[in-house]
Amino acid sequence: MRRLWWIVPIVAVWAIANTADDISEKTRGPTSPSAQTFQTNPATETNLSGPQVNTDRATYEYVTGDRVRLRSGPTTSDSVLGHLNTGDRVRLLGRSGSWSEVITSFGRGWMSSDYLSPDQPPTTVRAPATPSRQIAAPTDREIRDARAQIIRQSIASYQGSCPCPYNIDRAGHRCGGRSAWSRPGGFSPICYDSDVTDARLQSYLARQR
Repeated sequence: MRRLWWIVPIVAVWAIANTADDISEKTRGPTSPSAQTFQTNPATETNLSGPQVNTDRATYEYVTGDRVRLRSGPTTSDSVLGHLNTGDRVRLLGRSGSWSEVITSFGRGWMSSDYLSPDQPPTTVRAPATPSRQIAAPTDREIRDARAQIIRQSIASYQGSCPCPYNIDRAGHRCGGRSAWSRPGGFSPICYDSDVTDARLQSYLARQR
């Protein structure tokens, strides 16, 4: 027993140390929630900055109508930002009903989905317009000659011998009031310049050019 006398002081020191730890924990109390450290799971974080455009998978479509309105919102009451024409290439961001949100040369806006197609419309090649030939106005001489020719053609088409008052019949007499021109009804030949209407004159001149 005398050999174990040194164990007594060691046991006493151990008991005093345990008693001090218990007193310290009771003095500190429970850990404050504000001191706890929380870790956020990146997989559950929500992006609240709004929809983002995926630049790696951008979708482009083509306008299939002329003067298609680009609006500030997906309704016909929204303001018009500009007009798009056939073949214009736009970037498609999304759809809402019959409307599509796009990015154009006017900026970001909405347009009717009816005027969008993933296929580029064929390019129409228009033939150059043929320049119209300038027709000079007829001279006074051309007009006089045209009137005279119209009168000769009209007289030649008459079957009788007295188409006009100044013509001579088969007996050698002046036709006068017996002429077809003087009698109402029936064939009425053109005998004088005043009988040639402007419409007939213009038609004749047009055929001669």
